[in-house]
Amino acid sequence: MLDFPVIRQPLVPDKVFVLLALVGPTPHGAIGMEWLFQKRYQELGEPPFGELLGIAATGLGDGPKVEGHGSDDGDILVLHRDKWMAGSAVALPSFHERMSSILGAQRLIYSVRKDTMRN
Repeated sequence: MLDFPVIRQPLVPDKVFVLLALVGPTPHGAIGMEWLFQKRYQELGEPPFGELLGIAATGLGDGPKVEGHGSDDGDILVLHRDKWMAGSAVALPSFHERMSSILGAQRLIYSVRKDTMRN
């Protein structure tokens, strides 16, 4: 994806990037995505990335549920959404601070299970 002219910002420099897309259900119940490519970005007037992320955050922050589990290696939080793409919540501006305060830890490891990417 990084080889395409898609609008992105680093979340973790040189490792994890935030890419923006228009997302919604299709008439067939699948998830439709239209990535924000350079041409569409220019058509929108090239607004600041932070402004677009703020708009996206209103959708990403809609209804996430957090479950806590203990393990031999430490506490685990599992994020679920009734809709889709719960893993996208890592891009929310307050995500790290919120999860850190729940766990009482500053160092967090994030993982997205492939079989749950649509949940």
